[in-house]
Amino acid sequence: MARIPAQPAVQLDVVLRLVDQRIRAGSCGERFLECFEAFLGGIGYSPESTAESDAQRYVEAEARCCRPFFERHPHVLENYLLNYVYRTLFPFGREASAHHTPQSVFGEYLLMVMQFVLINGLLIGMAGRYREEFGEAHVVKLVQSFSKAVEHNPSYLKEINKFIEDRKLGTLEGLVILLKL
Repeated sequence: MARIPAQPAVQLDVVLRLVDQRIRAGSCGERFLECFEAFLGGIGYSPESTAESDAQRYVEAEARCCRPFFERHPHVLENYLLNYVYRTLFPFGREASAHHTPQSVFGEYLLMVMQFVLINGLLIGMAGRYREEFGEAHVVKLVQSFSKAVEHNPSYLKEINKFIEDRKLGTLEGLVILLKL
């Protein structure tokens, strides 16, 4: 893993494309849209900005605003992942659930990682927007609205799987690229 360089531009592109795809599908909820707008503001995204400048601001927001928060509160994302494991009966899925997408154990892992990548990426931008004011209330707002917009939408979860497959990110190297900053 150490030999694979961080590729924040790829990570940011994945977050932007997948969230945009979900928003265009409609019925995301106002709170999720507010979180996405804060994310965009935090990375300085605009129609005139470049991918490189957005990625640079993304990395800066992570280092200056997001990482310090999670160093003080490491349990927050850990709790999200634990809740995910219990709620979905990871890695086997909950067959009777509307949220179940039959797939391999590695496929279940990829889906969990991708949802984590989206949440973490959105939180980085939100932290960049709110800076010193960024706190647990922002995390709760995002996770709750994300859950409603993404986790409760089986067709979108299938779109995430297709996105991973189309971009050849469903490998250990691809996951490192998406997780490493």
